[in-house]
Amino acid sequence: MQSKIKNIPIFKLVIAIRGLLFGVAVALILLIFSQTETFSRIKLIALDLNYKFRPPIHFRNDLGYIDFDDRSIITFGKWPWTRNRETALNQAMSLYGAKVVGYDVFFTEPNDIVFNPQRIHEILSDTSNHKEPSAETAFRDYDLELEESILNAGNIYLPEFMILAPPEIRSDKVAVQKEVDRIFAMQSEEKKAALEIAEQFSIPAGKEMQEKLFSCIDVVPPLARFVQASAGIGFAQITEDMDKTVRLSPLFIQYNGKAYPALSIVILSKMFSVPLNKIQIVPGDYVEFPNAKIPINSRSDPKKIITKTIQIPVNENCQMLVNWAGEFLEHGIHVSYSDIAEIYALNTAKKLSMLYPAEPDKVPAIFNKIHSV
Repeated sequence: MQSKIKNIPIFKLVIAIRGLLFGVAVALILLIFSQTETFSRIKLIALDLNYKFRPPIHFRNDLGYIDFDDRSIITFGKWPWTRNRETALNQAMSLYGAKVVGYDVFFTEPNDIVFNPQRIHEILSDTSNHKEPSAETAFRDYDLELEESILNAGNIYLPEFMILAPPEIRSDKVAVQKEVDRIFAMQSEEKKAALEIAEQFSIPAGKEMQEKLFSCIDVVPPLARFVQASAGIGFAQITEDMDKTVRLSPLFIQYNGKAYPALSIVILSKMFSVPLNKIQIVPGDYVEFPNAKIPINSRSDPKKIITKTIQIPVNENCQMLVNWAGEFLEHGIHVSYSDIAEIYALNTAKKLSMLYPAEPDKVPAIFNKIHSV
């Protein structure tokens, strides 16, 4: 009886050791499983289900999209369009008082100057007494027109594209820098000029940022003339998960010792009245806009703002989890570019019709000509 009593603590100790070993074994199995592709896919599915079944989230009613949709393509032809289309868009946005316009169309190559022989024929055959413009109007420099519209608007933000370092050298900062230098040495003077201006919209990348941010080997900015005319530029691109779904969006990418912001960050910097160099970046924790001036969008007081520090949670690569509101067309204001083009053409026709006050029937003809060019 006494031996049995003495063996009880030993028995309990054996049980405890077995339980501990079992727990360690389970933990190791889970740790190993967590590194597998299957586990990663399960996490992604769980995240998607959370988005699908959560309550609807608030979406500001002063945010909108101009859609280059099927109706616009049917009207104006296949993409890419000549840049007079974006010029019309910029002028229409100014007409309706848009606070900020951000593009996701890249303007990295020049457009050819367009010659319209029909315009020469019209000028030579016109026998009216109206003062007609010179033959130079038969030539259209769409890049010049776009540049002027961007400059006049004062609130146009343009995208650039970051070419990420290939996987085989991504973790080798010395190799990445050598590739950066090699590519830069081959750039045209036009490209170097654009990069020099684009650097104004970057901030120094400290040691931690250089180690953790995605590194790129080249930046593809808009043409220098467009960068100079714009209110700001930032990169506009995505990163995909293993299932080719977009759930994370990088807010900063490192290039040549500088941290280049996403286009959304550049726009928010302006809207919040927080200069880029005042934004706090802590990879693995947050990106912070200190003392941000936030528009409330109140009907009773449209100009009302509040001051608040905004923190955006990010992972160690400075990627934000995208808080998808739902299906693209179900949220925000969506306007077809085709409608914008009609607004631009009508407004321009009204202005030009003032040249013919005694001939109001010319307005429809002017409208049709502007809308179709």
